[in-house]
Amino acid sequence: MGKVQGKYLFVFIISSFIINSCKKENNIRTEIESNKLSISNLEKNNMNKVLKKQLEGGASFEYPYEYSEEDLDATIPILREILKKNDYKIIDSNLFREKIKQFFARVIDPNSNTEYLFVNFFENCNKNLNFKRNNPDNNGLFISKNEFFITNFYALPEIIDYQKELPNYNQIEENPIRVKDEVEGIEIEISRWKEIKDLASKRDRNIKLTIERNKYLFNDNNESLVWLQKNDTYFLESLVKIFGYVKDKQLLEFVFNNQKFINNSNLEDISSLLWHKTCDGKLVFHKETLELINNKPNKKEYFNFLNNEYLRFIDTCELPISQKAEIIANILNFIALNTNDYDSFYNMGFFAQNFDGGRKIQGKYSKEFINHNFYNLKDFKKQWEDAKVDGDGVAYPGNFE
Repeated sequence: MGKVQGKYLFVFIISSFIINSCKKENNIRTEIESNKLSISNLEKNNMNKVLKKQLEGGASFEYPYEYSEEDLDATIPILREILKKNDYKIIDSNLFREKIKQFFARVIDPNSNTEYLFVNFFENCNKNLNFKRNNPDNNGLFISKNEFFITNFYALPEIIDYQKELPNYNQIEENPIRVKDEVEGIEIEISRWKEIKDLASKRDRNIKLTIERNKYLFNDNNESLVWLQKNDTYFLESLVKIFGYVKDKQLLEFVFNNQKFINNSNLEDISSLLWHKTCDGKLVFHKETLELINNKPNKKEYFNFLNNEYLRFIDTCELPISQKAEIIANILNFIALNTNDYDSFYNMGFFAQNFDGGRKIQGKYSKEFINHNFYNLKDFKKQWEDAKVDGDGVAYPGNFE
């Protein structure tokens, strides 16, 4: 091929990324068709350079090749074109920033020169860029600020069939890769990419994850949500339980139904469905979860569990009293507003008597409720005052003295 002058783009053909069947599941494409991916000369050269280094470095986790931002850069043009070929619609930059804040509680600064944001699933308030993809503690994804999509940090062999599409590079893996074990002082052989079991199927999954995650988040594609529910539960649960995204009722219901709620011994796990704290320490209560419970035929069973088990847990946990009170107020008030039998009123009275000092004492929760004007919750002031008077002998609804 002759040398291309200036800034003209050329078409770099990568065909048959994945050899897969053409079957469909609920009209969701399971195959990735042959694509012509248009990438610039600079992008192509960068990809070739990085691929060579990755193949020479091997695929071992114990003796890893040192990844850097350059490695991530090499994947972005390929993933960008794959997304386009699979009907991903690039959205407006302002809308993209808005959605990133909504889903991951991260703010994209348009004046920043960085290409990426790293979303850390282990420490969601840790905003440091981390390109050490082989580190087991490095669990998260990258936001491409300029290309408007999210991706895991993949090695190039994990997204392109390099053995077929770039056969000239196969010679790099002809010989074994040996490194010195610094601890044992011996030379060992490490795995080559071509030796990775089921690499083609893993490549297929990596591409599908990228497509479906982005189409769900940024194109509001319900078919992608269905695919993720079957194939990427961890990601969906992370949106709700780590980042506190509860605005999508269908997503919230899916995560809730996958979670043991009643009699779950891990009450901190329950908390992730009911509230979260922002990175500046503010509490955000998820009324949406209570509304979901309220629509269940056995809602009384859920409400009794919250009253009896969960509020006890909140009372003894390490949260500041102001945040304990806000959680407790929201739960007690919601249950009282949405239950017509005696139990919810009895339980509020029981809580007032046993955790707030009874009728003669303005306990720690009463003080917080009053100081925050009962959080402007409907009827909560009257509900609580009646509960304080009557304790666990509170009268039936509508029969307060």
